[in-house]
Amino acid sequence: MKEYIPELIASDKLIVSEISISLDAHQLPFDKNTLKAIVMIDVLHHLSRPRIFFSEVARCLRTGGAVIMIEPWVTLWSKLVYRRLHHEPFDPDVSDWGFPARGPLSGANSAMPWIIFGRDIQLFGKEFPQLKINSIKLLTPFRYLLSGGVSFRTLVPAWSFDIVRRFENVLKPWFPHLAMFAQIEIVKVRD
Repeated sequence: MKEYIPELIASDKLIVSEISISLDAHQLPFDKNTLKAIVMIDVLHHLSRPRIFFSEVARCLRTGGAVIMIEPWVTLWSKLVYRRLHHEPFDPDVSDWGFPARGPLSGANSAMPWIIFGRDIQLFGKEFPQLKINSIKLLTPFRYLLSGGVSFRTLVPAWSFDIVRRFENVLKPWFPHLAMFAQIEIVKVRD
């Protein structure tokens, strides 16, 4: 991606190849109002203290800057998949926005993005008035599973993904019941 975005700072909790910096999202090492955007894929549901993270976002992000994340989402279908077929904890009924930290990548609640931006969306707005939820787009009920996800080999040949994508497009009216992920976009509207 640095080919297209030279100022990109690729980060991770762990030191791995192709990253610029290892960091803790609860304590971002950036000055106030310096970041144009934060892009995260499957990160938020691993953060044991999301309120601290969003405070850091409000501090580091420029006005007009965005946080874009793709995260697990709670639907009738995803409850079945995340409870029976997925290895990470999934508890949409917790009252708090956190969980005990268990070390890098070992703690999680796959329901946390839905808890914050679905169930408790008004509370998020009260606690972080400088951050506006711009959009929540429900995604991929089947492609992720057929791809094997992060841990397994693909279950179908690559040529079939266009067929599955078309099938999912037909199912879009039912995504509130079938989606497994959400693309969430938050914009900083003021300091």
